[in-house]
Amino acid sequence: MKSITHFLDIIKSLKRRDVCYIIAVFFLILTIIPIFIASGYAVLSADDFSAMRIIRDAEGSILLVKIINTVKRLYFQWSAGYGGIIIEFTIAWFVMKCRALVGISLIISFIILLVSLRLFIKCFMDYFNIKSGERHISFWAFVCILVPFLGFNAYPEVMYWFVGNLSYDLSISINLLVISFMMIIDKKNRDTNGKGKKWLYIPAVLLALLMGGMSIQSGLPACFFMLILNLDQIRRHKRIVPAYAIPSIMAVIGYAIHVFAPGNFVRHDTLDSTGLHPLSAVHYSIYTTADELSAAFHNPYLLIGLVIMLFLGIKSSKDLKISGYKFTFTLIISFIMMVSTCFTVLLGYSATGIEALPVRCLFVFDFVTYTCLVVCAFACGVYIKRWSGLSVSPDLKVATAAVIVAIAFTHASVMFSDASWKNMLSDIAHGKISDYNKSVNEILDTIENSPEADVVIDTLPECPESFNPFFITSDPYDWYNTAVSDYYGKNSVRTDH
Repeated sequence: MKSITHFLDIIKSLKRRDVCYIIAVFFLILTIIPIFIASGYAVLSADDFSAMRIIRDAEGSILLVKIINTVKRLYFQWSAGYGGIIIEFTIAWFVMKCRALVGISLIISFIILLVSLRLFIKCFMDYFNIKSGERHISFWAFVCILVPFLGFNAYPEVMYWFVGNLSYDLSISINLLVISFMMIIDKKNRDTNGKGKKWLYIPAVLLALLMGGMSIQSGLPACFFMLILNLDQIRRHKRIVPAYAIPSIMAVIGYAIHVFAPGNFVRHDTLDSTGLHPLSAVHYSIYTTADELSAAFHNPYLLIGLVIMLFLGIKSSKDLKISGYKFTFTLIISFIMMVSTCFTVLLGYSATGIEALPVRCLFVFDFVTYTCLVVCAFACGVYIKRWSGLSVSPDLKVATAAVIVAIAFTHASVMFSDASWKNMLSDIAHGKISDYNKSVNEILDTIENSPEADVVIDTLPECPESFNPFFITSDPYDWYNTAVSDYYGKNSVRTDH
């Protein structure tokens, strides 16, 4: 009884701010934990088998030589993403030795995403001189990006697919780290009157070169953002600032090497021999951006996040100001960045366009979009404060809380029944994820150990909707099937029906 009374006393002593933080942390945990658990049960799929076979059969007696030869061959024949190839085939080499490393690599990649996003937000706020007393804004920005992004939408092709994760998730993380390093180096130089730690340029430049060869889709908005930072630095200091210019130049060089590689055009010609159509791609990109942006506003977590960031913008220090010109510029730049995440994808389909971005490409679009929207909402709050003289009052707090409650109430069923964390937790709790992992690994063991040259699998286990499946068909010549059969040295692999 005393313990209950003590607990109730603690509840009563909590301030409204403490309750808000508790709720935010609760949803952050609901978002993060299921992904960590599910990642550990990831299974090999599709291109994973091709990656393992390619690195196994590559020329060379040691891994480094195999990687170099693989990069050289694929650069001219198929895939030009040298950064992704280096990381993908290095990890594939070890996954080939131990299948469980698939899950471990995905968990590590997710940790890197969380750390890089948190670091980027901190550096971004330092860039705009947000005072130390307002550091809680960086926490809320982190929550308002991550929970709507991964707590509501499921991206199984990225979060639980080895090759897809490296191409899309890890590429975003490296982009964020490069930009963060640029800001850190500049801050160190300013704090020490140009005598900052020069060794910081080494990881910044190496990561920038790696970034250029990771993903064409995420690389374009990252390079565009770097350009904006460099122009802003030139405007501020009337000169080029090396901390921003050097990593940016390395990233652009790497991206150019990536984009203009012969392998890209070989790959594109297998899908569309009519060539590239940039103007059509721009048209489709704007249309797709508007369409996907409209869909984003059906995410109740995003709506609540934008209300919170708008409120924090109004609540921010009086020293933090933004003019109408800068606010408009922020909106325009944000929209261009969203369009840029579609452009490189749709350039490949520029002859016909596509109705919607594939899930793995939507992952990049949503990340860029949600990040831009959070920035715009905060900037809008700062601008409203400056333009109207509005300040945080009890009435504004009540109004903000009422709007959040109204969104939560009207979207209650969607917030919980359709949320990716809820579906994933349900699949984990009912053992669907672990059972699926066990069943797929049994199939792979059967294929590997079968004395038959032509292996037939009776049935495939049903994959949970929020998870990425192992997939083969009844057609032994389907590329999914040949990827598996070639890796295991079989004539063919297929399902019975």
